[in-house]
Amino acid sequence: MMKFLKKQLLALSLVMAMLLASMPLAVFAAPETQAELEARDESSYIEDETRSRLPVEALLDRMSDDEASSQPLGLIGPLAQVTLDEDFEDDAVVVVLRIEASRDDRTFTARDFGDIGALYVEDLDRLSRTEHIYAQALWEAEENLDAALVEFDFFVAFTEGEHELSPEDAQVILEAYEVYLEIREEAEANTLVNFDEYRRILLIRLDQNCQENVFNVIRYLQQHEDIYLAEPNYIFESEMIRPNDPYFLLPPTNINHQWAIDRLSLPQAWEITTGASTVRVGIVGHGIDAHHPELIGRVSALSGGQLTDPGAMGTMQAGIIGASGNNGIGIAGISWNVQLVSVAADGNHVTGIANARAAGIPILSRSFTGGASNTTIYTAARNFTGLFVNSAGNDNQNTDLSPRFPHLEHVIVVGASDMNDGRSVWNATQSSNFGRTSVHLFAPGGGIVNGVSRNIRTTSPNNSFGFYSGTSASAPHVAGVAALVLSVNPNLSPQQVRDILVASVDPLPAFENISISGGRLNAYNALRQAQVESTRITLTHNAPSATAPVAAGVHGRIPITVVAPGNMDVTITAPGATSNATDPALFNGAGTRIAFQNNGWGFTHTVPAGSTFHGFVGTGGDVARTFTVSSTWTTQTITLTQNAPSASFAVGEGAGGRIPITVVAPANRSVVITAFAGTSNANDPALFNAAGTRIAFQNNGWGFTHTVPAGGTFHGFVGTGGDVARTFIVNSAW
Repeated sequence: MMKFLKKQLLALSLVMAMLLASMPLAVFAAPETQAELEARDESSYIEDETRSRLPVEALLDRMSDDEASSQPLGLIGPLAQVTLDEDFEDDAVVVVLRIEASRDDRTFTARDFGDIGALYVEDLDRLSRTEHIYAQALWEAEENLDAALVEFDFFVAFTEGEHELSPEDAQVILEAYEVYLEIREEAEANTLVNFDEYRRILLIRLDQNCQENVFNVIRYLQQHEDIYLAEPNYIFESEMIRPNDPYFLLPPTNINHQWAIDRLSLPQAWEITTGASTVRVGIVGHGIDAHHPELIGRVSALSGGQLTDPGAMGTMQAGIIGASGNNGIGIAGISWNVQLVSVAADGNHVTGIANARAAGIPILSRSFTGGASNTTIYTAARNFTGLFVNSAGNDNQNTDLSPRFPHLEHVIVVGASDMNDGRSVWNATQSSNFGRTSVHLFAPGGGIVNGVSRNIRTTSPNNSFGFYSGTSASAPHVAGVAALVLSVNPNLSPQQVRDILVASVDPLPAFENISISGGRLNAYNALRQAQVESTRITLTHNAPSATAPVAAGVHGRIPITVVAPGNMDVTITAPGATSNATDPALFNGAGTRIAFQNNGWGFTHTVPAGSTFHGFVGTGGDVARTFTVSSTWTTQTITLTQNAPSASFAVGEGAGGRIPITVVAPANRSVVITAFAGTSNANDPALFNAAGTRIAFQNNGWGFTHTVPAGGTFHGFVGTGGDVARTFIVNSAW
C-alpha cells in the first residue's frame, strides 16, 4: 500500500511540475516589495528552522517498504518438509497472525475456525491489559504520523525535490512524530514487548486425533489472508518447565488431568521462578495436613490454626497454592517452595486475620462468604497489611448488589472459570458469582464442560489426592500466583500485587462484563509485569540512604527506580559475591548491563544529581543480595549582598522529596523566598523549616512567598513533587 501511494504522489508531483513549466509568465506575481522580501525571508527562516528539526532520515525509513517483513518466519510452503515421523500433537495446529491482524483487539474462538473442526482456540501470547493500553496508544500514534507523512507529500518533498513543505505542514509532522516518540518511550519503559514486530500466536485444538488431518488443516489455513504462519504444534525438548508430576502428565482429555496449569501459562511462568521459600501464604479457616508428601516441611500454624485437616479443604487449597512440583508424585502446585500457614482453623476468622497481620504474613487466602461493610470480618480484613484474597461465592449472584470487602485496595475477590474459559457451572443451582464492579478476576474453579465435570485435582489428607471445585478453589490459584509475584519482586506493596494480577489477565468474552478485569488469571503475564514494576527509592535529607534487598532464590532481574535529589549525586552499590563474575549486576532500562562485580569486588554506579535512574538489579539466585543506594547530603547556602541582591536555583525534574537550603539575609534587608506555581498538586512546590514542618506551599496554582527577616538566617528545605522542574527565587530590595 505504501509503495502504491509513493508512486501516486510522485506521478502527481511530476504532472504539477509540467503544468507549472507550461504556464505563461503573466500568471506569476509582480516583483516583491522590500517588506514582502523581508516577510518571505522571515518565513523562509521559520520554515528552515522547522524543517531542520525534522528527523528526515528516520521518517523516510518509516515510509520505505520492508520487503522482508512480508516473508514468513518459518514453514508456510509445501508440507513435504513435515513427515509423520516428527513429534507433534495430532489434534492441534499453531498459527501466527500477520502484524495488522495481530493489532486487531478481537478475541478468537472456535467459531472463527469452525470449518476446520476447532474445539477451542487458545491465545498463547496475547497482550496483558497494561501492555494492551500502551500498544493501542502507540499504534494510534503511528497511524497519525503515517497519515501526516502521506497527506503532506513528505516522501516527494525530501526525495524528488518537486515539493516544498510549508512551515505549517512541517510543524504538523513534527508534532505527530514527537507524540509518537513520547508514547514509544513510555511503552518501552513500562513493558518488555516489541510492539513493532508483535504477532499473536494461536493454538487451535481440533476435534480429530489424526496427524494427516493436521496436514490438511495447515494447507487450508495457509490460504487465510490474516495468517502469517501455520504449522503443527511440535513437541520439543522444551525450555519451559514441564513438571513430571503424574496428574499433570495425563492427556488433556483425561478427567484427572491438571488442566489449570496450562490455562494459567504456568510452565512459562516457572521459567522465571518456581517460587521463593521466603514467601508465606496463610489459609484462613482450615487446618493443613502437615505430613502430606507434597507439603511436608513447609506447613506451620498460628494460634488457632491446625497441622491436621479433618475437613480436607485446607489441604486441598494448600496443594493448589504450593504442592511440590517436578517430584514425580501426585500434582504440581503453583509456587513449589512457598511456606503454608494454617490460620483460624478454629473458626474465629477475625482473631486469625489479626494474628496473621501480627505475624507479618504477606498473603491470605480465604474461601468463605461474608465481608460486607460494617462487619467485624470487614474490619479485620481492612486492618490486614498484606494481600487479602477472597472467593466470590457459588450462588449465581451478581455481587455488585452486595459486594464483599468493598473499597479495600489490598483485597482481591475471585470468581471461578471452567476448562473452556467460561463462568463455572457445577449443577442446576450452583455457578460462580460475578460482578462488574465487585469481582476482580476469574481463576480455575472447575465445572461441567460438555456434560462432564472437569474439576481441580489437588492434595487431600492422609497422603491422598482428590477433586476440588468452586470459587473456594479459585481463590488459592490467585494466592499461589501472588506468591510467585512476590518471589520475583518482594518489595511490591499489597495494592501493587493486586493491580498486577488484575492488569495481567487474559481478557476473555465470558468475563468482559461481569468482572473488573474482564479476564482470567495468567501467571506468566503477571510475572512479566512484576519484573517491570519498579521498587522506587527516593532519598531525602532525613533519609540519605536506602537498601533494596533481593531474596535468595530470586533469579533474573528486579526493577528499581532511583531518584537523585536536585543538588547531589546518588550511588548504587552492590556487595561482592562469590557465585560468578556477573552476579550481582546492574542493568539500564533497555536491559543492557552497565555495572557488575569483578572478582568479588562488587560495583558502584552513580546517578547524577537531579536525574532518575530506571533499571534492574540482577542476581544469580543462590544467595540473598542487598543493594545500597546512598548520597552525601549537602546544603545549598545562599547569601545576598549589595552586588548580588538576588539569586535563583533550580530543582530538576524527577527530584522528589526535599532539597535543603540555607538563606542568609543581610543585616539591613529582609529577603523573600519565592516559588513559581506548580500544577501537580496543592503541596508542590513547598517550603519547610529545619524541623521539617511545612510553612509555605502553593495554593491553587498561585505559588508562595516567604520572608526571612533582616539579619536572620533561614535553615530549611524546598520540596517538589518531582513531576516537572521547579525554580525557586531568593530576592531582596537592596
